[in-house]
Amino acid sequence: MAEIVSSFLGTQAYNRFPDSKGMVDLSLFGQFGHIPNYNVWAGNTPAISNPVVGRVLTSPRFFNDMPEPVSWHGAWKAFIERHARTVNGLDATLTVENADMAYGRDGNVFEMPTKVSLAKSNVSVGITDLYCLPHLAFTRGWINYGIKNPQTQYADIITLKENFRPSDMLADYMAGSICWYEPDPTYSYPLKAWIHLNARPNESMPVKGEADNTGGAGSMSEADIPFTGIYIYGGAAFRLAKKLMDSSPMFGTSPLVAPYLIDEVSADLDAALTGASDDLIRAAAASLA
Repeated sequence: MAEIVSSFLGTQAYNRFPDSKGMVDLSLFGQFGHIPNYNVWAGNTPAISNPVVGRVLTSPRFFNDMPEPVSWHGAWKAFIERHARTVNGLDATLTVENADMAYGRDGNVFEMPTKVSLAKSNVSVGITDLYCLPHLAFTRGWINYGIKNPQTQYADIITLKENFRPSDMLADYMAGSICWYEPDPTYSYPLKAWIHLNARPNESMPVKGEADNTGGAGSMSEADIPFTGIYIYGGAAFRLAKKLMDSSPMFGTSPLVAPYLIDEVSADLDAALTGASDDLIRAAAASLA
């Protein structure tokens, strides 16, 4: 039986760009010929997508001009890397447009390529707000202070300090950047990777009020926040994603070996001698054995 390890493509042919170490050689596999080839069954393992990982690269420069800038930077990093419930809209599909010429009288068409297009990504991040709505405050603050106030149409950053004005309002003053990547199953290298520039929210968390006084229940505050973006999909994105992955430790990070959150009975409960263990202690003290 052929070994699957000898059937990886290596960094050649169509694997020169992604350089995925585990990419199988298409020419050696496939099970829909005249008869199936069971000797190479493992090489037909299907690709199953893994969740994309977002790593924040830069913050909007206006964060540095805000009171408590560390909190703004930290909230932005956590927003993408730890609070994002869903991420949608990343795309790098290639589409070929053709000019058609009639080929004979039977309806056949000769097609010649006229343009190749790269799909435009439109990222949206799903967020569930937390107690007292910090995500609402963060997204509204970003828009009001760093982009524009809806009433004045000027960024509120200019109102915070006497005689203060930003040096400019270029796009990087109000937007950050992110690297998105999908790791391979061994978490060794990226299978897909995007560098996301000009990343800023196009909407805040929703601000709505309602009541159903006939017995309605409350609801969670959830939203898909759309982001602006310029997206790079190519070798630079893959190399950056690989660098970020290499800097992420894996050894010893399994939840199975993590310390317990609670490893003893709290003092106030331990002082109450009303539990099952306390009964056993009293029983042992009174035993005639």
